[in-house]
Amino acid sequence: MHAVGLRGRLGDGRHLDVRRASALGMLAHPQRALDLAAGTDPEASTPTALKGFRGTLYLHVSLAGLATTTGGGRVERLGTASIALLRDWLQRLSGVSIRPVLDPTRTDAVDAHDPPAWMRELVILRDRHCVFPGCTVDARAGDLDHLQPYVPLDDGGPPGQTSPASLACLCRRHHRAKTFAGWRYRRLPDDATDQPGPTYEWTSPHLSTYRVTTHPAG
Repeated sequence: MHAVGLRGRLGDGRHLDVRRASALGMLAHPQRALDLAAGTDPEASTPTALKGFRGTLYLHVSLAGLATTTGGGRVERLGTASIALLRDWLQRLSGVSIRPVLDPTRTDAVDAHDPPAWMRELVILRDRHCVFPGCTVDARAGDLDHLQPYVPLDDGGPPGQTSPASLACLCRRHHRAKTFAGWRYRRLPDDATDQPGPTYEWTSPHLSTYRVTTHPAG
């Protein structure tokens, strides 16, 4: 657990099981989690600053939430956050940088094999984990896979082969299963599934089929 490691680096010398229990409680409270990431943990025996620590908080908000002063959003992996809480964080933390808004409905395509940074981030936030049946490996620890093999333009491939709709998140193990072990998959049309996220249909080497629906962060 990442929070357990941070507590140790902050000087918490208690037994590992005690730190784990404390970390679970901390993760249920967004403000305490943010304090830990900032290097100020009130529970550590000898709290010190985490020099050079850098992290990214993903805030998911709607246009309606931005239009009101009572709105807020959800901080990925931490929980809900009101406008007042977000304002407090920004006032108390130093070195904060705000990145441009990422539009989850963006559908631009590019000709290159590798997606640009915005597209990679969008697909990761959409799929959240490897889309192989039953796999829960975080999307950030895996690869972005082309559902259809990419053909270089110099070899006659069509333009626009790389887009959010043509990519999916796979961990290294299941990327190899798809490439070398006979597993196949496809993305079903969105209007055919009535699901909040994309649905992938997998076919095993023995022709058994499985469906996986992702639930985008939001």
